Amino acid sequence: MTGKPPKTVPPATDDRCDWQAPILIVGAPRSGTTRITLALAAHQRLAITNEANVLPMLRAAQLLAGLDVNEHIEEGALRLVGCIHPAHADRFGRLHERHAFALLRDFYRETFAGKRFTRFGDKLVFAPHISPDLVRAFPRIQFVHVVRDPRHGLLSQLRFRDRQRQRGLRVDHQSFEELCRAWALHQEQLLDALTPENSIRVDYRQMLRAPRRILAGVLQFLGVPPDEEALRTIAERPAGKHATTGSETASLEGWREAWSEEQLATIERVCGPVARRLELPAGTA
Repeated sequence: MTGKPPKTVPPATDDRCDWQAPILIVGAPRSGTTRITLALAAHQRLAITNEANVLPMLRAAQLLAGLDVNEHIEEGALRLVGCIHPAHADRFGRLHERHAFALLRDFYRETFAGKRFTRFGDKLVFAPHISPDLVRAFPRIQFVHVVRDPRHGLLSQLRFRDRQRQRGLRVDHQSFEELCRAWALHQEQLLDALTPENSIRVDYRQMLRAPRRILAGVLQFLGVPPDEEALRTIAERPAGKHATTGSETASLEGWREAWSEEQLATIERVCGPVARRLELPAGTA
């Protein structure tokens, strides 16, 4: 048996949460996903984690559980090698699938013990390629897709990486073109799964300029009531280790002095096609 993600999620009737309709906040790194995530997590009816990555982990485990000793697959940066005897791989895979979703529910119940939530979700920024599988597993999944002009989004990525290096953290070394290609591939993989029906697109620039209005639109799309604590949270500008600039102008316009003509041409060539699909600029203007 070849490992396959589950087709649908078994329903749960023992609490008020809609376990078949997760909320995923997605987008390229440094695009504003954290700000939306923290605001949604502050909502009294939402259980939202910030890159807990439980769903990618469960997916990888499910793929592995369905592999017998003669099989292997590549999953992102992982090479999964089966260890179950072929006679038992199918049965074990089905049992693992059943218990995996019980584990998912228990994780959120314990993480948000005491909170009477009706929806759950996570910020997912490192594994966009699994989005189509998640749509198949959760037919009523909803995505909040945060998009940012690659000219200042890529600059923020580089500044954030520099800060991590200064703190002694390990950071992958990528050429500028590789960084641009990673941005474009990330968006293309998301667009394979996102539709107007299952997703709402949030523009980073608009979120900075009218955060409460943008969040109100997101909550309406998700079908959850307004929440003053969530609206207050998004209105507060992030500070400290996560922010890389000190003002809205620097965040949105700093690229004009940072990039060379050659770098801007690379952004246009590599990121431009998918940026236009997202109604984002990518050229020199």
